[in-house]
Amino acid sequence: MNEIALGYPPYYDIPHDTKLASKIIIHGDRPGPDKSITPNAIIDLINSCWDKNPEARPKAIDLRNKLSSYKEKNDSTIWNEIDEIEKNLIPVFLTYEISDQAYYTSRLLP
Repeated sequence: MNEIALGYPPYYDIPHDTKLASKIIIHGDRPGPDKSITPNAIIDLINSCWDKNPEARPKAIDLRNKLSSYKEKNDSTIWNEIDEIEKNLIPVFLTYEISDQAYYTSRLLP
Protein backbone atom coordinates (compact mmCIF):
# COMPACT_ATOMS: atom_id res chain seq x y z
CA MET A 1 0.00 0.00 0.00
CA ASN A 2 1.28 3.48 -0.80
CA GLU A 3 1.81 6.02 1.92
CA ILE A 4 -1.36 8.07 2.38
CA ALA A 5 -0.87 9.58 5.84
CA LEU A 6 0.79 12.80 4.78
CA GLY A 7 0.52 16.20 6.31
CA TYR A 8 1.51 18.33 9.23
CA PRO A 9 2.25 16.94 12.69
CA PRO A 10 -0.65 17.48 15.12
CA TYR A 11 -0.65 20.81 16.90
CA TYR A 12 2.71 21.71 15.38
CA ASP A 13 2.13 25.45 15.61
CA ILE A 14 1.02 25.85 19.23
CA PRO A 15 2.57 25.17 22.64
CA HIS A 16 2.08 21.67 24.04
CA ASP A 17 1.08 22.76 27.51
CA THR A 18 -1.69 22.34 30.08
CA LYS A 19 -4.01 24.55 27.99
CA LEU A 20 -3.71 22.15 25.04
CA ALA A 21 -4.06 19.14 27.36
CA SER A 22 -7.30 20.65 28.71
CA LYS A 23 -8.62 21.21 25.19
CA ILE A 24 -7.96 17.58 24.35
CA ILE A 25 -9.09 15.97 27.63
CA ILE A 26 -12.02 18.20 28.61
CA HIS A 27 -13.31 19.39 25.25
CA GLY A 28 -12.30 16.41 23.12
CA ASP A 29 -10.36 18.49 20.60
CA ARG A 30 -8.53 16.36 18.07
CA PRO A 31 -6.40 17.22 15.07
CA GLY A 32 -8.35 16.42 11.94
CA PRO A 33 -6.98 14.15 9.23
CA ASP A 34 -6.41 15.76 5.86
CA LYS A 35 -9.55 14.74 3.98
CA SER A 36 -7.95 15.38 0.61
CA ILE A 37 -5.41 12.58 1.13
CA THR A 38 -7.14 10.22 3.59
CA PRO A 39 -9.83 7.70 2.57
CA ASN A 40 -13.18 8.12 4.33
CA ALA A 41 -12.93 4.62 5.81
CA ILE A 42 -9.67 5.60 7.54
CA ILE A 43 -11.16 8.91 8.74
CA ASP A 44 -14.09 6.97 10.25
CA LEU A 45 -11.66 4.58 11.91
CA ILE A 46 -9.59 7.46 13.32
CA ASN A 47 -12.71 9.15 14.67
CA SER A 48 -13.87 5.93 16.32
CA CYS A 49 -10.49 5.66 18.08
CA TRP A 50 -10.88 9.23 19.34
CA ASP A 51 -14.36 8.74 20.80
CA LYS A 52 -14.77 10.64 24.07
CA ASN A 53 -16.19 7.50 25.64
CA PRO A 54 -13.31 5.02 26.02
CA GLU A 55 -15.79 2.13 26.05
CA ALA A 56 -16.97 3.10 22.54
CA ARG A 57 -13.44 2.97 21.11
CA PRO A 58 -12.53 -0.13 19.10
CA LYS A 59 -10.35 -2.75 20.71
CA ALA A 60 -6.88 -3.43 19.25
CA ILE A 61 -7.98 -6.78 17.80
CA ASP A 62 -10.92 -5.08 16.06
CA LEU A 63 -8.56 -2.49 14.56
CA ARG A 64 -6.23 -5.24 13.41
CA ASN A 65 -9.07 -7.13 11.77
CA LYS A 66 -10.46 -4.01 10.12
CA LEU A 67 -7.08 -2.96 8.73
CA SER A 68 -6.37 -6.52 7.58
CA SER A 69 -9.66 -6.56 5.71
CA TYR A 70 -8.56 -3.46 3.80
CA LYS A 71 -5.34 -5.20 2.81
CA GLU A 72 -7.06 -8.35 1.60
CA LYS A 73 -9.93 -6.85 -0.41
CA ASN A 74 -8.36 -5.07 -3.37
CA ASP A 75 -11.77 -4.28 -4.84
CA SER A 76 -13.12 -2.63 -1.71
CA THR A 77 -14.32 0.94 -1.44
CA ILE A 78 -11.16 1.98 0.36
CA TRP A 79 -9.00 0.91 -2.58
CA ASN A 80 -11.21 2.88 -4.97
CA GLU A 81 -10.81 5.91 -2.70
CA ILE A 82 -7.04 5.42 -2.57
CA ASP A 83 -6.89 5.18 -6.35
CA GLU A 84 -8.88 8.41 -6.66
CA ILE A 85 -6.67 10.18 -4.13
CA GLU A 86 -3.52 9.05 -5.93
CA LYS A 87 -4.88 10.30 -9.27
CA ASN A 88 -5.43 13.75 -7.78
CA LEU A 89 -2.36 13.84 -5.57
CA ILE A 90 0.07 16.54 -6.47
CA PRO A 91 3.48 16.19 -4.83
CA VAL A 92 3.83 18.96 -2.30
CA PHE A 93 6.79 19.80 -0.14
CA LEU A 94 5.41 20.92 3.19
CA THR A 95 7.19 23.79 4.81
CA TYR A 96 6.16 24.87 8.25
CA GLU A 97 7.62 26.15 11.46
CA ILE A 98 7.12 24.08 14.60
CA SER A 99 6.42 25.97 17.81
CA ASP A 100 9.43 25.97 20.11
CA GLN A 101 7.00 24.70 22.77
CA ALA A 102 5.73 21.73 20.74
CA TYR A 103 7.01 18.40 22.05
CA TYR A 104 6.45 15.02 20.42
CA THR A 105 7.73 12.90 23.29
CA SER A 106 6.07 12.15 26.61
CA ARG A 107 6.72 14.53 29.47
CA LEU A 108 5.11 15.66 32.69
CA LEU A 109 3.21 18.92 32.68
CA PRO A 110 3.34 21.18 35.72
